[in-house]
Amino acid sequence: MWAYAALSSLAAQPATSQLALAKAIGYDKTRLIGLLDELAQEGLVVRERDPADRRSHTVRLTPDGEARHAAARADIRAVEDELLGPLSAAEQRSFRAMLARVAEGA
Repeated sequence: MWAYAALSSLAAQPATSQLALAKAIGYDKTRLIGLLDELAQEGLVVRERDPADRRSHTVRLTPDGEARHAAARADIRAVEDELLGPLSAAEQRSFRAMLARVAEGA
């Protein structure tokens, strides 16, 4: 789950720092390094020293990371379509809107 959250956040916008990424996904900054190490070993992200602050690292997706994220999103969409298939289009929109509200309140 956290790998997907990190890839999704980075797909939307490269992280200006590892700390910014941790905050964006609501993940413990001390545990993020291990997660980023795994993603980097798989060739999905690149961490580079920030030229403005050599103590900090920027994080961005690689082309493989972009492809993995797109494939995961497609898989998620397929499962959602299957599960929500019995609902009308209007019911699906309503259900998704309600889930978004619940998630925002959590």
